[in-house]
Amino acid sequence: MRKVLVRGLFTALVACSTGASAQVIISEGGQPVQQGQPQQGQPVQQGQVVQQQPVQQAPQPFVDQQPQPQPVAQPVEQRLVRQLSGYLSVPFMLTDGALFGSSPSNPADATVGFGLHGRFGWEFGMIVLEAHVGWMIMAVDTDSTIDINLQNIWVGLGGRFQFLNRSRIVPFLSAAFRANFFVESVTGTGTSSSGAYEFEPGVMLGGGIAFELTQNFGLEVAVTGNVVFPAGDTFDELQVFLQPWLGATLYI
Repeated sequence: MRKVLVRGLFTALVACSTGASAQVIISEGGQPVQQGQPQQGQPVQQGQVVQQQPVQQAPQPFVDQQPQPQPVAQPVEQRLVRQLSGYLSVPFMLTDGALFGSSPSNPADATVGFGLHGRFGWEFGMIVLEAHVGWMIMAVDTDSTIDINLQNIWVGLGGRFQFLNRSRIVPFLSAAFRANFFVESVTGTGTSSSGAYEFEPGVMLGGGIAFELTQNFGLEVAVTGNVVFPAGDTFDELQVFLQPWLGATLYI
C-alpha cells in the first residue's frame, strides 16, 4: 500500500513539471514563446491553434471636432445706374456779351448772373447719357437808367465720361448740345416788359469731380465752358461764357 502511494505521488510530480515546462519556451533570442505559438521558421502543424497577441496602438492626440467658423464673404456693392442732380451756378461772360443792336454809343453787354439747372443721367459703366434743363439770368451793363436783364431757358443733351476707381472720388468730363432760348427783360419805374424768346444754339464742354458720399448720395463741383452761336437776334456775334456750378446727386 505504501509503495502504491509513493508511486502515485512521483507520477503527479512528473506530470506537473512537464506541464510547467510546456508553458514557456525560451527562443534563441531570449524571448519567451507562448504555448501554442509556433517559433519563427517552424511550420504550423495541423490542429495547432495560434494565439495572436493584441497590438497596442499609440494614443491619438485629442482633436477638437467642433466646426470652425467660416469667414463671411462681404457683398459686392452694386452701382446704381440712374442719376438725378440739381445745381446752382454763377455764369459770367468771357467775351464782350454785346447784345444785338448795341453800339459803343449805346452799349448793352451781358456780364454775370445766376443759374439753376437739373440733370438726369443713365449710367452705362463709365459712360453716362444725360439730359439737362435749366434757367439763368444775367445782368446787362448799359449807360441807361433802365435795368435790363438777359434770361435764358435752356435744355441740353449729351453725356459724361466718368473715371471710375476704387475710391469714392470720381472725376468726369462732359459734353452736350445746348438749345438756348434768350429773352431780354426791361424793368423801369413801375413798369416791366419782355421781348420774344430767341433760339440760340450752343455747345458746352466741362469737367468736374463727384464725391460719392454714400451709395445713394453725392456732391459735385464742376465748371463748363459754353459757346453760343448767333442764330437769332440776341447777340451780334459768337459768345463764350463760363458756368461754375455746385450741386448734389441722388443715385437711384
